[in-house]
Amino acid sequence: MAHPSLAVANRLLRIAEEHGKELTLMKLLKLMYFAHGWHLAITDAPLVNERPEAWKFGPVFPEVYHAFKRYGRDPIKRPVERVVLSGSGGKYRIVSSSPDIPDDDFAVALLEQIWSIYGRFTAGELSALTHQDGTPWKHAWVELKGQDISGTDIPQEEIRNFFKAKLPAHV
Repeated sequence: MAHPSLAVANRLLRIAEEHGKELTLMKLLKLMYFAHGWHLAITDAPLVNERPEAWKFGPVFPEVYHAFKRYGRDPIKRPVERVVLSGSGGKYRIVSSSPDIPDDDFAVALLEQIWSIYGRFTAGELSALTHQDGTPWKHAWVELKGQDISGTDIPQEEIRNFFKAKLPAHV
């Protein structure tokens, strides 16, 4: 089941906080991309319900970028919240909710694993991993003209195939 991009972002922010770390927007976006790629490779289904786009510094989930861009290069201070109105009959109250991944043990376990593997890298190092020759980002940025066409999607099938090729044979 694909999850809202902000729910995946919020869960990764919580995981980082549980480990006493903070995330910048760039690092958050790259961790999401790796989680999305591995999820596609293992389950043949996307983790995130938003397609990553090829931007200059690597894959970006635009909704997450716009939700947290105010932090710039600084650490993100808290998960994104949505303001929700609750009530009926003309009587409403504001309820804040913080999107999260509900009832998906596999997705949560995968995000924990992504943190344990990739969390030690800097945002720049993660970006460099996505920029290597043969990566889906590189194909979208160069061959699909992502550098010229704003909002170029990185094809899901390419992401899946790229990460699937890295899976051990017995998986």
